[in-house]
Amino acid sequence: MNLKRFFVVVSLIAVAVASRLLPHPPNFTAIGAMALFAGATLQDRRLAFGLPIGVMLLTDWAIGFHAVVPFVYVATLLYVALGQWAGRGQAVNRMSMLRMGGATLLGSIMFFLITNVGCWWAFYDHTASALIACFTAAIPYFQWTLAGDVVFVAVLLIAMGLVESMMPSLRDRSDAANLSSSFR
Repeated sequence: MNLKRFFVVVSLIAVAVASRLLPHPPNFTAIGAMALFAGATLQDRRLAFGLPIGVMLLTDWAIGFHAVVPFVYVATLLYVALGQWAGRGQAVNRMSMLRMGGATLLGSIMFFLITNVGCWWAFYDHTASALIACFTAAIPYFQWTLAGDVVFVAVLLIAMGLVESMMPSLRDRSDAANLSSSFR
């Protein structure tokens, strides 16, 4: 069982969570990157999906829940699924950067679409013109979502890659599956 790898991944996720609690430009946080990273690095699906949602619940408890939270959580879960596709059971040093880059871009677009449908649903009239107005008003925020995802995915992957290069035993992805089975 590779508990060290599990704790390194969780530690990096914990550091990423701080970006949501510290002052930041709108949508420039590591939440999307954290969910992609969890999907790409945690083999156990329950942990990969559960950890980001648990983080969201805790941070939303601290900063406040809002009407669009269910849409944000759906988008977060889809980030995890994209991370699983992009990671495909590989150690960080073997992941396809093209696939991770594509997952990052797709995740940002998907987050923009899903959360803005949520904003439209919660705060606008349910008309086509209001939907267009909602998306138009949200365009300036997309740059921050994309920038945050790109920066924080790079930081998380570089950090994990450095740790894996210093400690090759951490490349074993069996940690999460073995860890979760020990709690059954």
